[in-house]
Amino acid sequence: MLWLMLRAIAGNHRALFGFTILLIYIIIAIFAPLISAYDPLSTDMDHAYLPPVGLGGTFEHPLGTDGLGRDLLSRLVHSARIDLIIAFLAATGAAIVGIPAGILAGYLGGKVNRVVQALTDAWLSFPHVVFAIVLIAALGVRWINLVIAITVIDWTRFARVIRGEVFGIREKEFVKVAETMGLSNLLIITSEVIPNVLPTILVVYTLELGIAISVEALMSFVGLGVEPAIVSWGNMIAEGMSYIRTCWWPVVFPVLAIMIIILALNALGDGLREIVDPRTSRVLR
Repeated sequence: MLWLMLRAIAGNHRALFGFTILLIYIIIAIFAPLISAYDPLSTDMDHAYLPPVGLGGTFEHPLGTDGLGRDLLSRLVHSARIDLIIAFLAATGAAIVGIPAGILAGYLGGKVNRVVQALTDAWLSFPHVVFAIVLIAALGVRWINLVIAITVIDWTRFARVIRGEVFGIREKEFVKVAETMGLSNLLIITSEVIPNVLPTILVVYTLELGIAISVEALMSFVGLGVEPAIVSWGNMIAEGMSYIRTCWWPVVFPVLAIMIIILALNALGDGLREIVDPRTSRVLR
């Protein structure tokens, strides 16, 4: 299945674009200490407000420096590490909670379905931003608490989508045959349901990565995300806004980094949706 999915991604322009950009970001995050020439937290007031190369800056600081003389390129690549860690942990946490809930509700139906539906409806009745602010205010401003908040809020996205998918799968002939053979619910779910819902899980997971990155930027911007001592794209934007009239580049570059990765993840999600859609997919058949 994994090899077929990779081959399908290579044959879909949107998916290939998104996957390539995501892979580049992951490589940058892993090798951030080797790519960056400076400590992202090191200040140098003698070189504060240096513009990017081409606007009067130097190749020593190709993207310029901020109001404290910190190298923006180094801060950008190190921010990729914490932002991607938050995104993958939060998306994985939401998937761990939401996927079993959606599968059990969709396959078993009855009381289980009613309970899961009631929980998701209750969760969705709260505005997500307000819910996140309340949770982080209660837990404290730490990046791991941001992961917990995103997990607690966004598990419903997985549960609702997977529940609807499993509703359709349980009526398929191969599931009915397995039930007729007397196989247990657990065996049917693991052998028949999960493999068929896995492509949809990948699509939702990919989209959740982009949502988690945008939530980190928003919450850090208002001071409720990543700790100020840790460099992140949201913190960079928040700090840069205090002197935006003096220099714009400390704000624009992290915004561009966020926009590019979110566009790439959306393209990857759209491409995966086209791949797994039985009306358009040929590779996974």
